Amino acid sequence: MDQAWKTCKGTLYEYAIFKYIQNVVSSDEKLKKFKVLMGEDARDQHTEQIVIRNWSEIFPDVDILIVEDESVRAIISCKTSMRERLTETAFWKRELERRGRNIKLLFITTDKDNELRIDTNRYILLHVIDCTFVTDPEKYKSLVKSYEEKYGDRADFESLISKVRPVDDLGVLLKTLINYMP
Repeated sequence: MDQAWKTCKGTLYEYAIFKYIQNVVSSDEKLKKFKVLMGEDARDQHTEQIVIRNWSEIFPDVDILIVEDESVRAIISCKTSMRERLTETAFWKRELERRGRNIKLLFITTDKDNELRIDTNRYILLHVIDCTFVTDPEKYKSLVKSYEEKYGDRADFESLISKVRPVDDLGVLLKTLINYMP
């Protein structure tokens, strides 16, 4: 029963993020060129751009796709709880890069258990994934503060910390995709 609820909760979170992104896209003239797609239908419509073929077809964790002119611009992975899932997301980012796919990989989370503070996760957020959005404003502020206290004196800190943002900045990132050359 507990696992069924966790699955349901994760699906509800993905749907809420999907609706949020649809709202962001539809409320900004510049962003209306994007289509926001969710679920297996989205994956199936854009298989050739995201599939990795090696004896069979395998797919990254595709919760939501951002598409422009039938070209996948971003894959979004949504998680309420991470465990090993963040390393899985990092793996898919590297595999897509290795195969010459110029697709942004975005991660959206509640950071429910403060898992983004773990050094392995911090490394993945700042050095592998294109951008991570935290949906809880207080969790976001607390996370950035903890990073600043621990790593704020590093020369590359400002450029790297910009890859961790509150979910309200999603529209800003999508606008950068407009000028991003695939």
